[in-house]
Amino acid sequence: MKKRVLGFTIILAMLLGSCMSSIEKSYAFNDGPWLIKQDASEKYIISWLTSTARDSTIYWGESPYDLKNKFVSEKARVHRLELSNLAPGKYYYTVVEDLTNFPKGHVFSFNAGYPARTKIAIIGDVQIRTIQTTKMAKIMAESIEREKPDAVIQLGDLVEVPRFNTSWHVSLKPTALYTGERPFYSAAGNHEQINGDAVNYKQLFPHDFASEEATYYSFTIKDAFFIQMDFCDDGYEKVSKKQAEWIEQELIKAKERNMKWVFILFHGNLFDTHPLKRQSDVQKWLVPLADKYEVDGVFTGHSHGYQFWEYAYGHDDLLYNKEDKPTGKKIPYWCTAAGGAALRVNYGLLNFDTNDSIEMFNRKTGEMETIEILQGKWNSKKFIDYRDNKYYGQPFIGAGKHFYHDPSIESYCSDNERLGFVYGEQTSHYMLIELEEGKCHISARYSDGKVLSGPNKDKPQEWTFEK
Repeated sequence: MKKRVLGFTIILAMLLGSCMSSIEKSYAFNDGPWLIKQDASEKYIISWLTSTARDSTIYWGESPYDLKNKFVSEKARVHRLELSNLAPGKYYYTVVEDLTNFPKGHVFSFNAGYPARTKIAIIGDVQIRTIQTTKMAKIMAESIEREKPDAVIQLGDLVEVPRFNTSWHVSLKPTALYTGERPFYSAAGNHEQINGDAVNYKQLFPHDFASEEATYYSFTIKDAFFIQMDFCDDGYEKVSKKQAEWIEQELIKAKERNMKWVFILFHGNLFDTHPLKRQSDVQKWLVPLADKYEVDGVFTGHSHGYQFWEYAYGHDDLLYNKEDKPTGKKIPYWCTAAGGAALRVNYGLLNFDTNDSIEMFNRKTGEMETIEILQGKWNSKKFIDYRDNKYYGQPFIGAGKHFYHDPSIESYCSDNERLGFVYGEQTSHYMLIELEEGKCHISARYSDGKVLSGPNKDKPQEWTFEK
């Protein structure tokens, strides 16, 4: 099996190599559409791709039977229609001539507003590279579409190789099931950029970026404020000082606007119980910042699988910075990084340990100290058996065996207690945020929509917050 997967990957890489270029200059597929909402200009932008640089026509209107508006995007591969002054709560319908063979049907509709109960889906790494990941990405896309969310957030690594046009095609094809009928908010992961070059990502997704050069932005959905970071804008796994300062200013703005819910999103693994190096440099300023402004949650990707922590910064008198004054509030941190990508079990999760360390200030002793961290291999005998379920029986190593990490049963990571680690599972999944009248319900769900609950069904991964 390993040889077959490897062989497919090599053949795919050879095919991709012949298509390595800017999407605008050499894309060879018809893909899309996807819908981007820009808060600042109140625009809805419908984007799609064609296999050659040519004119492409889109029809739109307020009825699927009367698409009386026509727009021709001229001589391009990346096409966009910008719509403004739409009536909130009204549905609009679109048809792109070049996408009429789309398997879902060729009429797309979207609501120019959000209902009283708003549902937001969050999906992590898609990163298609093999037959197995192609299959799982399709399953996850179908899962999101069944939920009928009002918006979708993707946490980066949508693509495997950002310079390979075929790589974009194999990822955009399944995700088009849910990107064309609600606002789509994507992150720049490490696989969206090479040496800080995210040109194809920015061509495809015209988000409200903080500046012309930036790959990070913020957005609002009802009474919730989201900050979509880029953890590689200053080099691999490095966040620039400029972006860090911008994030704090956005948190201040959220306070001034009395936003009820505030979330930080980004691709990197801030914390991790998998044997994978963490972003310790980001931890040192982001965790205190999230605590200072009492954000309601942090969502990350990158480490393929599901993990959840509730961390009250400073509860153990250990601080990243001597001058920090922790609030004592427990902040939830989710790693949701399995939207079709191969799970960490494919990268040695059951086979090796990782050692790490971090320097922290001890308020009791008044001195800096080194915290040694062991991220141990997971126990291969601890799994939930879903081998007979087509949705849970994932096509990866140990197919259908959902290896789990429940520290109340067996703990694999030496700082689980300090960081408030609750539960982790090797499973493809998505998350939902549901907003309604001062309540925020968050849940982690398998591809059939059921809530992750642990081996004994006593760790349901869902929460209701009220303000």
